[in-house]
Amino acid sequence: MKTCGKCRESKSVAMFGKNKRYADGLWPYCKACDCARAAEYRSRNPDKTKESCARSNAKNAERVAATKKAYRAANPEKVKASRKAAYIKNRERELEAARKYKADNKAVLAEKAKDWLASNGALNRFYRSERRALERKAKPIWYEKSPVKDIYYLAAQKSKETGEEWHVDHIVPLKSDLVCGLHWHGNMQVITGSENQSKSNRHWPDMPTESQNG
Repeated sequence: MKTCGKCRESKSVAMFGKNKRYADGLWPYCKACDCARAAEYRSRNPDKTKESCARSNAKNAERVAATKKAYRAANPEKVKASRKAAYIKNRERELEAARKYKADNKAVLAEKAKDWLASNGALNRFYRSERRALERKAKPIWYEKSPVKDIYYLAAQKSKETGEEWHVDHIVPLKSDLVCGLHWHGNMQVITGSENQSKSNRHWPDMPTESQNG
């Protein structure tokens, strides 16, 4: 047991922080009193506290970074909620910072986008197709993303192997005067770019005639 020098209560040694400067190796104040004292100091000296924290963080940058990384990994939901709350609270400032960053780093961002497209051509076409299909409300309730991705990767692989551009084509077009097809893997095929351009959206197997459609 140890008596706190602040509240004068006798408490378990586990209630005291460690400090090698003292004979018993413990801080003279219990953790509760020490936290209250530190909070009071921070409220009275916000500028000094900020400077002290900055110096400490700079001096122990690697340890601070490791601690933050470990906390983020262990508390993903808390981190997500905290970031969302901070964004809502400082939305205008965040948007202004983002606009300024984009304006000051146009060349860097353009180069990054170019590199990403060069490495993720199939994925980019997949996302563009997703957006178009969503706009046209062509996704059925049984839509599955994984097999659609596989089709786009297949087209990219064929383009790389043959040196000829291969496209992912909707067998029944998503937009037609007769009938609109659906955006799902069962209505997709991989064909050459020339075939796709000549096919357009006017013909497909077993297409209905205008009289049948009417």
